[in-house]
Amino acid sequence: PEMANMLFGFIEASAVEESLKSIQIDSVQLVGPDLLDGKPMFVYTYKTQVDLGGAKNNGAGKIWIGALDGRAYKGESESDSIGSPGKTDRTLVTYEYDLPLNIQAPQ
Repeated sequence: PEMANMLFGFIEASAVEESLKSIQIDSVQLVGPDLLDGKPMFVYTYKTQVDLGGAKNNGAGKIWIGALDGRAYKGESESDSIGSPGKTDRTLVTYEYDLPLNIQAPQ
């Protein structure tokens, strides 16, 4: 618990909620159905704008949502680079659920 508090103690729900207020998502459009690893998906595109204290960071994304469970399975995004002005940052995220988990007590 002490290590967890040290690593995550600075993240408070109110701080996370406040940071989410700076993100605007619009132009959400259904691209259509797709299969991802044999699972039926709905694919959407969207645009984002993040307020970084006066400066605006623009981006666009695509997300695969499970047609049967509503979970996000894959996301792709592209946005203006914060660290390298004039360049673009790209992100690819995949989500896996219900993975087998084996926890063993230390010997």
